[in-house]
Amino acid sequence: SYAIVKYPILADIKCKNGFLHRLDVPSSGLILVAKKYNAYFDLLMQLHRGEIHRDYLVLLHGLAQRKVVAVRLAKEALTSWSGRQ
Repeated sequence: SYAIVKYPILADIKCKNGFLHRLDVPSSGLILVAKKYNAYFDLLMQLHRGEIHRDYLVLLHGLAQRKVVAVRLAKEALTSWSGRQ
């Protein structure tokens, strides 16, 4: 697909398809994903050093539309959200 050609990391199981971490696991959380290898390894180092900080701000006026996004991952890509095997 076009996305795989443009961002090869999305097909690279060794780099967990670009997925780095699920932030705030107890809640629905955000998922940290890199589209390029240099961003993946830079973010991975920041995670290991504890340098990623989270600030949240949610503003909502009216009703939010429900949207579902489906992503298929290889089982090997889900060994750890922290970047550790």
